[in-house]
Formats: sequence, C-alpha cells, structure tokens
Amino acid sequence: MANAKPLVLLCVTMVLFPQLSHAQSNRQMLREIDVNRDRLIQFTELQAFRARLFDQIDRDGNGILGPAELTLLRDSVGQNRNRGGAVGLNPFNADLNGDGVLTRSEFVTHIPQRLLLADQNGDRALSRSELRRSR
Repeated sequence: MANAKPLVLLCVTMVLFPQLSHAQSNRQMLREIDVNRDRLIQFTELQAFRARLFDQIDRDGNGILGPAELTLLRDSVGQNRNRGGAVGLNPFNADLNGDGVLTRSEFVTHIPQRLLLADQNGDRALSRSELRRSR
C-alpha cells in the first residue's frame, strides 16, 4: 500500500481540485469517473468514485479520516498549491459537523459547491461545458 499512497493522494487532489492537475491527468481521471461512458459526470458517479478513494485513504479501515490521514491529504493539497494551484480552496469543507474528521458519509456524499453551481440545467450531471465553467 505504501507505493500506492502518492497515487491515491494525487487522485484525491484531482477529484477535489481538478484545476490543480495537468490536462492529460484530468482527462484520464474523468474517464475513470464516467463509468457509463456517456461523457457526462453524474453526481452519483462522482460519489461512487469518492467512495473508492475514501476506502483507499482510510488506512485503518475505521470509516473515518482521522488526523494522520487528513495530514497526508492536507500535505498533498498544500504541495499542489505551492506549484501554482488554486490558493484559498478548502478540501475539508465536506466536514459538515465541523468535528475535524471526515466520515465516509461526509466525504462520499459531499458535492463541492462549485460543481453544484456548474450544473446549470439541474440534471445532477456535468457536461464538458459545465465542467469547463466550474474551473
């Protein structure tokens, strides 16, 4: 699992902040999320992807991203910010109850506000043009 850690953190960062990664990586990640290959990212597909990521990040399998796991995630996001990423974005706004940890439910069900706003037609799916506007 130790060898997979950088890849997992990169995937989490890309899902939370697609603008932080390279265009090629974005396309690859979107293909992985779009399981039905309809060229739309349904919120349910995004949530299923986030569930798979959570299970990889939750190293102790307790259903909670605790301090050590969140530190790894924060460090990964911070490194991307230092490379010119979007400063000021908070990857932990999914912590709905503000207790400092992310439960699986919080992480999986959370749809970032910028994606909700990008869904202009309200179909709970993002087209390519809606995704471009969300960046």
